[in-house]
Amino acid sequence: MTDVSESPRPSKQEEAARFALRSLFERRPIPDADLLDHLELFLRPQRIAELLALSDVYQRILDVHGVVMEFGVRWGRHLSVFSGLRATLEPSNFYRRIVGFDTFAGFKGVDVADGLSARVHEGAMSVTSGYEAYLGEVLALHELESPLSHIRRFELCKGDAPAALEAYLEGIRRRLSPSRISTWISTDPRRTVLSFFSLTLCGARFWRSTRRCTRTSPVR
Repeated sequence: MTDVSESPRPSKQEEAARFALRSLFERRPIPDADLLDHLELFLRPQRIAELLALSDVYQRILDVHGVVMEFGVRWGRHLSVFSGLRATLEPSNFYRRIVGFDTFAGFKGVDVADGLSARVHEGAMSVTSGYEAYLGEVLALHELESPLSHIRRFELCKGDAPAALEAYLEGIRRRLSPSRISTWISTDPRRTVLSFFSLTLCGARFWRSTRRCTRTSPVR
């Protein structure tokens, strides 16, 4: 396993540029009414590259039924992107739900195997109190501007990912009759189409549990 402490870090020049960009954003002369339509002005090249990469991955699942899951959503930017990609690439697919898993309380049960970086500690990558409700409001508003806006097609699952995933799938099983469960499983073994791991900590216990629950095949 690669030590997290060895992950690429921004250079001094990049850090200075990001600080200056944040300062420009904070004192922007753009009226608030126009801000949402011009946020691309402040997107760094790395974020644009990430958007293109996510779009490429999403296009590979268009011919497979199933849902999109992200493990470790934090502030939720990937969920927002997936929602926009769904609205653009398959606007009438009301089966494609987007499901996000997170404790919203940061890392728990940190182990030495997770690396020695100062960024890896109990509570790291947490969010502000009650943020999951705020994120839910944002995602709901995005769906209001998308096709089939009367159908809610996202879900946030709060809790430790293995247990939360088990509970989510058990909820599906309870809602389906035995015959529909058989159909749901046999129609396509890759029913969970895209599992997107944003977790910095992804130990063997979590990986085994997730593979057991989703039984996914790599997108090729």
